[in-house]
Amino acid sequence: MNDTWNPSSEELELLSTPDDIIMERHQVFCFNHDDFIEKVQSGDRWQQLIQAHLYFEHVVAQLLKEALAKPEAISVSRMGFSQRLDLVVAMALLPDELVIPVRKISGLRNKIAHDLTFEIADKDVQDLENCTPIHLRKALLQGEGRGGGRLHLHELLIVILLKADIVRQHLAANREIAKKSELRLRSALKKIPKVKYVL
Repeated sequence: MNDTWNPSSEELELLSTPDDIIMERHQVFCFNHDDFIEKVQSGDRWQQLIQAHLYFEHVVAQLLKEALAKPEAISVSRMGFSQRLDLVVAMALLPDELVIPVRKISGLRNKIAHDLTFEIADKDVQDLENCTPIHLRKALLQGEGRGGGRLHLHELLIVILLKADIVRQHLAANREIAKKSELRLRSALKKIPKVKYVL
């Protein structure tokens, strides 16, 4: 960097944007929330799971697209879901507590894809519930208008996916705030006379 840095209009706009506004503008799902809820609530369990898995694939792809500095350098689109999820884990883009149930969902989806007679049993739903973070289960159980009883598959699929995308939103906002911090540093260094810094 040198003292001839002149911020662009986009950089000036970012510098003038409060962090809470940056956080707020990233609070948008990368899919149509209402369509997702409608699709995952209807049909048999296997249909709910297949529909939800399509959305999980989308969220994982978005996580990678947004986090990779040069996403075109690797063929993410040619990777299977498991490989993409491994890359997400390696880059720490999702917490382990979410990766575990996402892997469980992917495993069930693979069983459906490879066995036409496979049925999602109550035990499969119970296993998914058991590996779903307790704070997400509590949020479901305390939901407005929900009756008692065990959690349903579609409820678990919904809360896990929504939480995964909220994590994505938070990461995207943090990256923009970090960029703003770098711009503030460059702006401050520019005001120091006759000193050159390399960042």
